[in-house]
Amino acid sequence: MFIGGDSVESVILYRQKGKSRVSKFVLAILGLTIIAVSVSFAGNAESQKQVKKIWERAFHDFGTTLSLQTVESYAPNLQYGLYAASGKEKFPNWEQELLYGKLEKKQNTLVKLVEELSKEAADENIQEASVLDQTLIIDKALEENNESTEVGIIYGENYFEKEQNEAVSSKVLNQNKKIIGNLKKTKSLDYLINNFYIVDSTTSINKSVFNVEKLLKKKCTMKLNADKPQILIYHTHGGSEAFADSDGSKKDSVVGTGAELARILTEEYGYNVIHDETCYDIINGRIERSKGYDKSLSGVKKTLKKYPSIEVVIDLHRDSASQHQKRVTTINGKKTAKVMFFNGLSRKASGENISYLKNPNLQGNLAFSLQLEMKAMELYPDFMTKIYLKGYRYNLHLREKSLLIELGTDLNTVQEAQNAMEPLAEVLNEVLNE
Repeated sequence: MFIGGDSVESVILYRQKGKSRVSKFVLAILGLTIIAVSVSFAGNAESQKQVKKIWERAFHDFGTTLSLQTVESYAPNLQYGLYAASGKEKFPNWEQELLYGKLEKKQNTLVKLVEELSKEAADENIQEASVLDQTLIIDKALEENNESTEVGIIYGENYFEKEQNEAVSSKVLNQNKKIIGNLKKTKSLDYLINNFYIVDSTTSINKSVFNVEKLLKKKCTMKLNADKPQILIYHTHGGSEAFADSDGSKKDSVVGTGAELARILTEEYGYNVIHDETCYDIINGRIERSKGYDKSLSGVKKTLKKYPSIEVVIDLHRDSASQHQKRVTTINGKKTAKVMFFNGLSRKASGENISYLKNPNLQGNLAFSLQLEMKAMELYPDFMTKIYLKGYRYNLHLREKSLLIELGTDLNTVQEAQNAMEPLAEVLNEVLNE
């Protein structure tokens, strides 16, 4: 079963304000306008013609820059795949020209124009556009009055790991078994944090919450009942998260991987799964990532009210690469994107709880992700990265078995992401049926 929403094809991209290059163009065009007016009164016909030509060229390329900056800022690795296509299977001619054949030519023209109009821009590199993807996802929303803090690039030790071969994976498996055994034996908080988590600088550890014995003993099972929906899969950022070779369609985005996960859980394990395909970060036809959590909260609440039998709620994301590396391993001979579980603690770095982001299910959230992590370490030793802890809530308060998953990065392929759904489904089934 799935629920539909705005399609990726309906996206109308828009430009974030305040980018320096656009500001330079605005100033340059303003200057040229003043010159054009002056020449129109005092210059001869030839000079008027030249000024008009330069002004028209600048104005045309300003529009091109605006389009390039907008598309590149959201998905530089998708061949600029987020676009307004109104449901058409093919690009309009002007989009085809922009996105493919003449993109490089337009960029080079842009560089030349900037150098001609501003000495300050002489050393500027057109590849600055690729940095905008990072700029958008650095957490400006750490302002504490906003629940909609998005999950973007995540910085932390051991976050990116190289692909392992089978021999190395065997060693990793033995190491994983030792780590799990030591945790069960010592029940040490320090050991838990050092071996299972990456703690973001926006939050801190509450010892009363991270009670190792309670987290290990917490019951995370679920009695299978195929007659009623028990699992919900949705995507807070379904409209803006795709993969390196995505074609811009929903099936090639993180929404498509959610559909594959739902299929496997239903067909191979017998669960009754609802897949909500709504792109909650598309608002009025525009990408609004920072508002995605507010929108998804409303949508998921409605689904849970309609289907109170749902026990497992999964928000499936695709992460972003901060070091130009993709997270990939090999499972059953297939290149497979790695997976990371993510928990929001509703807690500041100072140790103060965020009072307006209460989460009565935090203990259940932490136990569920930890037990899934441990099971994955046993079944697929190189499949997972450490669990990431951050300061906000991310709608995980809706159920004890709420889970936020980061699947690969924007450098992984669609197939690598799809391949990850089989082992992920197995891990989920193992924990739910232990």
